[in-house]
Amino acid sequence: MHRVQVTRFPELYPDRPMTLIDSHCHLDFPDFAAELDQIVDRAHAAGVARMVTISTRVKRFDAIRAIAERYDEVYCSIGTHCLHAAEEPDTSIDELCRLAEHPKCVAIGEAGLDFHYDYSPRDVMETGFRRHIAAARITGLPLVIHAREADTEVARILTEETEQHGPFPMILHCFTSGPDLARTAVALGAYVSFSGILTFKTADEIFASPPVWVPGSLQFGNYVVLFKDGDAVTVWNSLVTAGVSTLLATLVGSLCAYSLARFRTGGNGLASWILSQRMMPPIVVVFPIFLLYVWFGWIDSYGGLILLYAAFNLPYVIWVMRGYI
Repeated sequence: MHRVQVTRFPELYPDRPMTLIDSHCHLDFPDFAAELDQIVDRAHAAGVARMVTISTRVKRFDAIRAIAERYDEVYCSIGTHCLHAAEEPDTSIDELCRLAEHPKCVAIGEAGLDFHYDYSPRDVMETGFRRHIAAARITGLPLVIHAREADTEVARILTEETEQHGPFPMILHCFTSGPDLARTAVALGAYVSFSGILTFKTADEIFASPPVWVPGSLQFGNYVVLFKDGDAVTVWNSLVTAGVSTLLATLVGSLCAYSLARFRTGGNGLASWILSQRMMPPIVVVFPIFLLYVWFGWIDSYGGLILLYAAFNLPYVIWVMRGYI
């Protein structure tokens, strides 16, 4: 069995400032057969650089692969949807991995558990789900997970598979579950897809999911917003980083301002000239601090730099206004 190359998207449109990817569509569905060219053209015109047509049956992979080979913009996955698990109960890990070696296959699945429709026996769905997890682990390709009204069971399987056999890349596709499954999946390294279902009037449980704390990813520039009890709550990493950084910058600024006031002299040196002009602390003092923040990834936006610089200089401005400097 061969480990396939994970990074397979070339830069199709390097001149565009932002690349949009439709990561989940079903171009092989009969509804689209008569206008497939027009669909891909419209997506291209709308700024969608790439599309991933998701497999729902392994036996239809020839058709899915043909579509991916027909269009440069289109890629595909390989897998059996849990709703069709009873149709393909004998799909093996080896077969999934072998078909995933195609250069335009970029994911495994979609697979998972769906207890809403129960079209397939639950034990058959679980067996298929675990086989797809194994294929994702072997190939290194992300597993596209379908979870509906099966939060506890999906969380249990993901946890067992990770603890017993090792981690694997995954995304909870079109998330419609509660906060417990989101926390479990994120803790295991998963991505979570909050899709257009957020606009549904029945999406209260999704909106009730609190922000998820992800250690090691505290950065400005995370614009994800979740909702709780109807109020917008900025994700924790932005809030905590902004607060801690501002506090530290203010403390450092206070020490610098105190030192400048304490050692003010009437000489002709550069420090005296800066003080006499009532200028803010020189950039050479602040710049190393900024370098450290940028180097460690704690700041990734101009807004963060401006916030820190303002916090650093605030004590100095106050001391100048009160006449201490």
